[in-house]
Amino acid sequence: MTGASWSERDGAAMGTTFHVLALSEDQFLADRLVTRLQQLESMWSRFDPSSEISRVNSTPDEFHLVSPETTKLIETARTAWSLTDGAFDPTVLDSMEAIGYDRTLAGVGATHRPTRTATMAPGCGGFTVDSTINMLRLGGARFDPGGIGKGLAADIAVAEAMASGAAGAMVNIGGDVVCRGHAPTTNGWIVDVTERSVLDHRLALVDVSNGAIATSTIAKRRWNTDDGPRHHLVDPSTGRNTQGYRLATVIASDGWYAEAITKHLLVGGCLDVVDTTRAVALVVDDQGASHTTNGWKDYLR
Repeated sequence: MTGASWSERDGAAMGTTFHVLALSEDQFLADRLVTRLQQLESMWSRFDPSSEISRVNSTPDEFHLVSPETTKLIETARTAWSLTDGAFDPTVLDSMEAIGYDRTLAGVGATHRPTRTATMAPGCGGFTVDSTINMLRLGGARFDPGGIGKGLAADIAVAEAMASGAAGAMVNIGGDVVCRGHAPTTNGWIVDVTERSVLDHRLALVDVSNGAIATSTIAKRRWNTDDGPRHHLVDPSTGRNTQGYRLATVIASDGWYAEAITKHLLVGGCLDVVDTTRAVALVVDDQGASHTTNGWKDYLR
């Protein structure tokens, strides 16, 4: 691409940090991607009372007109819920709040005293979505964008970068990484899977060219309660914290799908839940041992 150059930006959104990288003749493309991520956060944050998600959650039994982006988020989350047999469930918000995650993590602090009892998540069966007019109703459930919001935001931003003429683009939102097109080196899009809160060494170095990778772990986003330590990952069937694997990393074609499968692994506790025609995975068990699905080694570099 004549005249194309790499541009990159860093920032904060969706409760974490992000990194944007684009190869384009448009020197302002990376800036527009940053603006796009911030726009998506303003629509989807459950901690912003003016966001569309907060508005929908305030009266979940009513119909709401929303943006096409929010319609896509709800539909994508419902699809992920169905594909994982409910192990990924965006309706765990009541349980998340019950165990103390009722404000930004910075606001939760080291010790927090929840005042409600965790319960089974209602699931997405009551969702009604009309994508032709962007109207939806949650059927009494309340929605937590969580990790799938990060994965889908990365998908959207990278797709829009490529549609605008970029020869290559990467968006990393808190470890949810989506890559398309040309990479900065001849080695492709190489991602270092390292999570110091779980293990003190590199887990893997993988090639995710024209794909996505997501990592979820119970070792981060933690706080204490009167009932003991808590973390941000919830089993929808109980409303309590997941038990078993400490970390799950998934490589797939899309960020939202990789995110959903990490949750399926952490809730289901078995590598057999991974459809290896669509994704590969690595998990770390409670003893610190790593396990992988068939096909994982094909991505190692």
